[in-house]
Amino acid sequence: MIGGKNKNFRVPCRDIKIKLHELLFINTYTFQRLYHIKQLGLAYLVYPSAVHTRAMHCLDCLDKAQRFIVSLKRNNNEFSKMLKEDTDIIRAGALLHDISHIPFAHTLEDENNILKRHDKGERIEKIIERMKQELKDLRRDQYRIFSFYDEDEFEKAIKKCLDLLEEVRKIIWTIALHDEIEKQIESKRLNTPLEKIFEEIKKDIEEKYKKVKILEANKYYIADIIGNTISADLLSYVFMDPRFAGIEERPGGWYRLFDYIHLLKDNVGRIRMAIRLMKKGEWRLDVFSTIIRILGTRYEITELINYHHAKLSASAMLGKIAQLCDLSESDELYDVGDEGFFELLKKRIENGKVRIIEGWDKKDIEDGARKLLENLRRRRLHKRFHVVKDIKSPKGYNLSEKYTDPEERLELEKSIINKLALKPGEIIVFCPERKISMKEAKTLVTLEKMGTNGRLISWTLPLNHKECINYLENEMGKSVADKIRYIEEQYIDLWKLYVFVDPTIIPIYGAEIKQILNEELGASSAFDLAYLEPTKEYGYSKEIRNEIIKHATGAEKYEVYRRIPEAIQQISQRGGKPSIEDIVNLAIELTRNPQRRLIGEWM
Repeated sequence: MIGGKNKNFRVPCRDIKIKLHELLFINTYTFQRLYHIKQLGLAYLVYPSAVHTRAMHCLDCLDKAQRFIVSLKRNNNEFSKMLKEDTDIIRAGALLHDISHIPFAHTLEDENNILKRHDKGERIEKIIERMKQELKDLRRDQYRIFSFYDEDEFEKAIKKCLDLLEEVRKIIWTIALHDEIEKQIESKRLNTPLEKIFEEIKKDIEEKYKKVKILEANKYYIADIIGNTISADLLSYVFMDPRFAGIEERPGGWYRLFDYIHLLKDNVGRIRMAIRLMKKGEWRLDVFSTIIRILGTRYEITELINYHHAKLSASAMLGKIAQLCDLSESDELYDVGDEGFFELLKKRIENGKVRIIEGWDKKDIEDGARKLLENLRRRRLHKRFHVVKDIKSPKGYNLSEKYTDPEERLELEKSIINKLALKPGEIIVFCPERKISMKEAKTLVTLEKMGTNGRLISWTLPLNHKECINYLENEMGKSVADKIRYIEEQYIDLWKLYVFVDPTIIPIYGAEIKQILNEELGASSAFDLAYLEPTKEYGYSKEIRNEIIKHATGAEKYEVYRRIPEAIQQISQRGGKPSIEDIVNLAIELTRNPQRRLIGEWM
């Protein structure tokens, strides 16, 4: 037992109890930087109060994990000793499960595929090693800072934390590789004795990924508690994120889950956590409804926050800045919060550390990245100009499979930008993956049925498993089973491919851009014509281009194009429909004499 006084961290409406050795984790720079990373990334541009931090989420996840521990001890007497022994491991895993996050991680990793996922790759190893080194560098005489009784107790706590970090490493990797583990289990069932399957897979994975270690079979349930299914991680963000975004919360009831969670050994020898949907042969409809409510809230977060069109525009802009700045995995990303990340991008642009792209001038790339960054910081977002719901392109290929690749998106952008003499970053293709993570619908549930011996038989399987859904349909009716099917279908239907465009170029280039995109990607949703149709400005495009060619040459043509919207606006103030010649003449005059703004000066 580590001596000293434990701490309370005050959060709205309650205290989170922190053990003294956990304070060593929290007071590292590695953890403290999470206070400077917003939990919802760029969503604050849409929901101004969504500025809670990744550190706040981690602390709340620790609190939720403790609730799981207490409930599992109460519900599983046979596992109470094991839970007591593993408590500090579970708490450390919950507290540090997001320790490998960098600023705007989901935007750069999941949405734009610029970097590898935070929970896969070398970053996990580097971040954990950084924290270990910070702990090793603590001096014995610093024990008073952390409220320890003496130096010996302080050293015991440091050693305990170093040991726990090795377990945290396994937890993070187990959660990250869970889907791969499950696939391998299914593939090995026919040729390998069940009791040996997991040990073989564990050995295979650790050899495949070299330094990677995953949890042992008797500790696999820890990954369930922290992050695999309906977990501490999910229960934290599914209630915290909507609250801070200002989205109306669903009524309570989630606490009922804790009365029905339990531990069991699966058929390959792992100890897992599951939720009982039945008790003594009777359906627990309150528990089932709670699961559906939680999954529904999770979907609403995805739809209303993560997939809000303005937030996606900001994500596309940030992803494009990162690509133009040739951002890659590096140690400098591990030292900054959100503001520091913006400064990092700014310095890369100022120092000319941008990507060299064939067919584009380096200065144009720098200017494009700089303008995108400035506009993003001022919330001058690109407009969603083209939105495609059909997964199949007019040319027959799968849009999602092709354009989730950032290089394919760049090639399409280049083809349009070069054809229309635009600048890098003025057109951005944004394409998330078609299959959105649905791990919450894979929640392990325990069902019951009457066996041939007249006794109830329990069996456990994922909620979205075909056998489970069929059983629900047979026992409870099609409408109940359809609730699970519908949630999964909703996620798939969220997918769209977007093309975001700098609004200043829409009036003059809109028609040409639209034609190119229709041919390459397919017809857009109709809504984006709403802001084009009233002005008819984009209809001038071809005629204006021909007129400009007559009166301007070389680099001046581009600047004249840029002045067209301003020229149209100035002339329209006089009333009446301006002629093409008048528009182009004023645009040329504004280009050559930028200070001349009065209409009378060009006449």
